[in-house]
Amino acid sequence: MSAVVVISVVLGLTVLLFFALRAGGKLIDRSLVDSQFRRRYLIGALVVLLLWQFANGLIKRHEQREMLAHLSLVRRVEPVYSALAKQARIEGMVQFDAVINASGRVEKLDLISGHPMLIAAAKDAILQWQYSKLPFPVHTIIQVNFVLKPPS
Repeated sequence: MSAVVVISVVLGLTVLLFFALRAGGKLIDRSLVDSQFRRRYLIGALVVLLLWQFANGLIKRHEQREMLAHLSLVRRVEPVYSALAKQARIEGMVQFDAVINASGRVEKLDLISGHPMLIAAAKDAILQWQYSKLPFPVHTIIQVNFVLKPPS
C-alpha cells in the first residue's frame, strides 16, 4: 500500500472519530461553559486542519517524486565552451535549481554553483533542452559537467 493511501486513510479515520465523539457527547463536558467548549472544538478543528495540510504536502511531494522518475530528456543541447574558458583550461560542474513546465521546457533557472566562466554556456544550453510532457510543473536540480578533451 502506498504512503498516499495510508495517510489518506489515517486522516479520514481521524476526522470520522472526531465527529463521532462530538456527536456522541464525549467531547462535550456539560459542566463546561460555552466558551470552553468552543475553545476545545476550535483546537480540535485546527488539529484536523493541520493534519490535512501535512498529509496534502506529503502527497504532493510523493507525486513530484513519481513525476521525476518518469521525467526524460527528449532533446539535449551540449554547452559550448567559450574561447576564454577553453584557453584557461577551466573544467567543472555548473548546478542550477530548475522548474520544468508542463510542456517540458525549462522555465526557470537559478544558479546554485559553478565557475563564472562556465555559467553562461551552461544556461544557454539548458534553456534549449526539451523534456517529456508532464501533467504539472516539476522542480528539479540540473547539473552540467564541463570536461576538456586532452590536448593531442
